Amino acid sequence: MKIKYLIILLITFTLSSCKNEEDLIFQKIIGQWAIQEITYKDENVKDYLIVNFMTFDKEYFTIPEIGKHKAENEYDKPQWNLNIKASNKKIITLDCKNPIFKGRYELKFYKNSEKQLLSISLKSKNTYIIANKFFQNFDTDGKNWSMNKQA
Repeated sequence: MKIKYLIILLITFTLSSCKNEEDLIFQKIIGQWAIQEITYKDENVKDYLIVNFMTFDKEYFTIPEIGKHKAENEYDKPQWNLNIKASNKKIITLDCKNPIFKGRYELKFYKNSEKQLLSISLKSKNTYIIANKFFQNFDTDGKNWSMNKQA
């Protein structure tokens, strides 16, 4: 009988800890991000950005105009989805019209101690992005971020 209770307790703890990690990731990613670096098919395309920021909201994301590809925002309904693999890999899927941003990315959060910024790296088959979060305090908001780790 004790074993049943222990198993139920263990399952409950495991499920709640997964949810807590997902909530933490959502807290980290939601907000405005300044694109510091962006390459597409191994070509630096940052100079083609009209503005260098993107935004993640709970239900959509926004991306800037880049080259011949128009900006997309909540009216265009670009969607993002998070998936945490068993190996603790964080995968984010960006579903939009723009082929530069569209795709499955490995997502990493890190603290850039040199610049005192909270940063992400997004790496897909064709695109690599490094961005820094706006309006966040390096020390207080960055408590659960790794130091200087990029993809």
